[in-house]
Amino acid sequence: METDIIDTSYNQLIVGYRNRVLGEVIMSGMLFTMLSEGKYNDIYHIIVGILRQNFDETKIPFELTTEFLESDYKNYLYPNDFNEKTNHYLKYLYENGGKEYNFFRVLPDYDYSLAYATNSEEFCRILKN
Repeated sequence: METDIIDTSYNQLIVGYRNRVLGEVIMSGMLFTMLSEGKYNDIYHIIVGILRQNFDETKIPFELTTEFLESDYKNYLYPNDFNEKTNHYLKYLYENGGKEYNFFRVLPDYDYSLAYATNSEEFCRILKN
């Protein structure tokens, strides 16, 4: 997956990047390290889904904070079970060109976050449902 680094030279303590799974995100270097070490693996799919949905809707980088990962993410409505994830993804497709019969190229390794799936395997099961 190609990841672009966002220019954060205005603040050396900030890391910013863009890729197809997340959209765009800005966070502290310390938080980036914590995520890289797996501190939030149990909610990773929820966070990634929120980040991607935010970027798709606003085109503005999401400023990820420790407070968000500790509690604020709970303020977002996100699909919890398989059926909710399936319905969420179908709604996404419809609202993003499906109602006009637009063509979609779906890549499970990159697009699993659109359904809040835990990984590409679960996303493939959602697509087959």
